[in-house]
Amino acid sequence: MGSRRRNQNRQEETRADGIRQRIAETANAPKDVIMGLPLIHLTGQCEVSIENYRGIQEYTQELIRVKTKAGTIRITGKRMCIEYYMNDEMKITGKIWKVEFEKKEEAYC
Repeated sequence: MGSRRRNQNRQEETRADGIRQRIAETANAPKDVIMGLPLIHLTGQCEVSIENYRGIQEYTQELIRVKTKAGTIRITGKRMCIEYYMNDEMKITGKIWKVEFEKKEEAYC
């Protein structure tokens, strides 16, 4: 019964995301604002700022995984640290090698 409820909630969230996407496109509004999608800023290979994140899933000097509404962002590098984090924004510094999105089927583009 629990998995049925989770599937129903996921379908409702997917429908709501579709409506938000159409509103953002029609109103010519930024998707990060309307849909809560992550906004990522890179400054060379030494700094990453992420807005609209939901939580930190993993944190080491070589790997940081950040949960967002659109899925998980995986950042790999060397001597990385989270310089600061607030409710909806964080800044990661260090030697950044890769920024990847882990697959999420329901993500809208």
